Amino acid sequence: MIALAACVLATAMAAQDGAGPPKSPGEKAPVVSATTPTPAAGVPGLVAPDATLEVLVDGLKFAEGPAADARGAITFCDLATSEVFRLERGPGAWTRTRIAGGTKGLSGLAWSADGALVGCQMRAGSVVTLVPGEGGQVTLAPRALVGDAARPGLNDLTVDRDGRLWVTNMGDRKHPEWAGVWCIPATGEPVHSKVGATRPNGIRWSPEGGAAGSLWIADYARPRAFIVQAEPGKLEGGTEVSLAFAAAPNGSGGADGLAIETVGIPSGDRLTVCVSSQVGCPMACRFCATGKGGLQRSLAVHEIVDQVLSVREVMEQRPSHVVFMGMGEPLLNIDAVLAAIDCLCTDLGMAQRQITVSTVGVARTLPQLAELALQRLGRAPFTLAVSLHAPDQALRGQLIPTAHAYPIEQLLDDCR
Repeated sequence: MIALAACVLATAMAAQDGAGPPKSPGEKAPVVSATTPTPAAGVPGLVAPDATLEVLVDGLKFAEGPAADARGAITFCDLATSEVFRLERGPGAWTRTRIAGGTKGLSGLAWSADGALVGCQMRAGSVVTLVPGEGGQVTLAPRALVGDAARPGLNDLTVDRDGRLWVTNMGDRKHPEWAGVWCIPATGEPVHSKVGATRPNGIRWSPEGGAAGSLWIADYARPRAFIVQAEPGKLEGGTEVSLAFAAAPNGSGGADGLAIETVGIPSGDRLTVCVSSQVGCPMACRFCATGKGGLQRSLAVHEIVDQVLSVREVMEQRPSHVVFMGMGEPLLNIDAVLAAIDCLCTDLGMAQRQITVSTVGVARTLPQLAELALQRLGRAPFTLAVSLHAPDQALRGQLIPTAHAYPIEQLLDDCR
């Protein structure tokens, strides 16, 4: 998912004056994080690219939302698992509580004018209210049907000063006409508007820019946003701005402008996705262009999974196989790779024989890989491919600098 710009959409962590919900919605980012939020361009909920981000919780598959209340508690969704969590600050740490499941792709969250927490369901085409229940749990109650349930792709929502909900629909390549923004008034029917964005994604309302305020709408298709008057049915045109990304904390996997290479390989009825596990690679193999550039960082779980989702979207075909043969050495990013495999099998329905992890060989990692796979996944749900690149140790040592520390005989023993 793409967050708004200059502009990473950030949760206002400071408690707000008075009781009730916050006046501006929370952040739209794949990793739940906080910032010292100085609004960018006078827009509540937007922070400047040089803002300091802090990771509050990780280990999620595809975090969406979130929205903060007046006490600073954050509600957010894990899109991949259809779960909702509440994050609260405890003594010296944040605690996470699961408060709902089976949400049908609950995505953006916001506080409505009537004090209710609302969200849009990506796969159901509807807006729902999160109704508090016993033990801190919530249930989902229908609030509005946007278009019809056959039009998935609802992504984010925001609330203006008049209490109207504004919901983005990204559409898809087969149905680009679905793309746009829905305005849901307190009474009356939802109104659909086309916008300049090819695939409207993140959205935030600003009190600036006219009597009704303005909307900042990010474009999933490329790094840009549109600023338009918040008038139903009149959202085309406006001001186009380029997007910049706030720097993420080390290891958080935030959007930092680095390129991630992914390849879709069609062959008859098959579609193989070759994914990267790192940006760059530290192995420095003589024949590899990626290795010559060195390692930039390892990828987070959502960045690996999103490569598969992106290829599926662009090629309009369900991937049949995934191979970890892109940039990086997968065994130097074992935790994220295993979590991504779990997501591909559990949430995307891929079979274990459809996933291959390729390694050039890293000393002492193969036994660790086998142990962790059994511990976390209950089995080893993938095929292991070892790239030898040479028939003997002497030649292999010339081609792969790290082979001197991991002789081919020991590598083959570990494979057995």
